[in-house]
Amino acid sequence: MLRFVPLLVVIGLVAAAQNGALLTAVGALGPAGGWRCAQSAQYVYDPRHDRADAALLGEAPEQLVPSDVQVVRVEVGLRGADTTVWTRPPEAPPAALPNRVFVLSAGVMKPVTLGPQTICNAHLGSWKLIGEQDLG
Repeated sequence: MLRFVPLLVVIGLVAAAQNGALLTAVGALGPAGGWRCAQSAQYVYDPRHDRADAALLGEAPEQLVPSDVQVVRVEVGLRGADTTVWTRPPEAPPAALPNRVFVLSAGVMKPVTLGPQTICNAHLGSWKLIGEQDLG
């Protein structure tokens, strides 16, 4: 039994750190935004059905893509990664897969931190288009 004590202490410290990060993020961004910030490095939404989380995004990245495409999925990197916007032609059938992807980088962000640790970046905006790929 005693040899498991160090393992339990480590597990307890990890759980406390995770709860601290969650509480900090919820305090800074509200319940939904804070949960997304603390629990995932990526925030994914479909702008055809969902509104972007205003606590995480100062500006919706899909506003930067050309108007001649339909945005079907947005994957926002909350921990420094780039953001991808998946699109298809507006006349494509509902089951059609995305055929073009845009890669964007946030020019403005506000880090949510717990001590020296960055939990996530929020209020992302001033998007810059850094890449585009036609998927065929």
